[in-house]
Amino acid sequence: MGNVFRRGWRNFNVENRAHKFIEKHSDKPLAPPKYPESQKMVQHVEEKGFPKAMQEHLQKNAQLLDRLKDVKVDSTDVEGKSLGIEIDKDIPSEAERSLPLSRSGDGRPDLFPDEVPAGRISVQKAMELLAKHKQDKEKWTAERLAQDCKLDLTDTENILDNFQAFKIIPQNPNDPNPKLPIYEKRQLSAD
Repeated sequence: MGNVFRRGWRNFNVENRAHKFIEKHSDKPLAPPKYPESQKMVQHVEEKGFPKAMQEHLQKNAQLLDRLKDVKVDSTDVEGKSLGIEIDKDIPSEAERSLPLSRSGDGRPDLFPDEVPAGRISVQKAMELLAKHKQDKEKWTAERLAQDCKLDLTDTENILDNFQAFKIIPQNPNDPNPKLPIYEKRQLSAD
């Protein structure tokens, strides 16, 4: 119950008190309080550092003020002709650009890309590398495969060592709880 009384007392005559405060401080705006560290630095500069620089800093420079009065800025939309540049009207703006024509993506990466940049290979090409190397390791060395595919030698060696063909694990369609062979081996070794 005390909160209601306190809130009413606090909000009593708020508008008049605000107007009085504004009138009292309207002639001279108050500067925000300075941090103690910045006050120490200013005092140090005033006393020992550069008293002449501080005086110049605090004085108004009439010449600069006159120059500032002469500056006039008009802001308008800029057309290419006003800058001396011709804008090609045939090029659509970003808002007028059409959306991509191919919308047949399902969110998965493309396994068969049309173009592959240099230094990279597609999944098909990686499978071909593995097959060639497996057929004849002396003929299809890592150096030769790197030259053919324009890859780094270390990348080609890593592909040959670590890349594996996709494995399909057949599952029994009648099994209600299909398990992976690795999981079954772990289960057997745990028993």
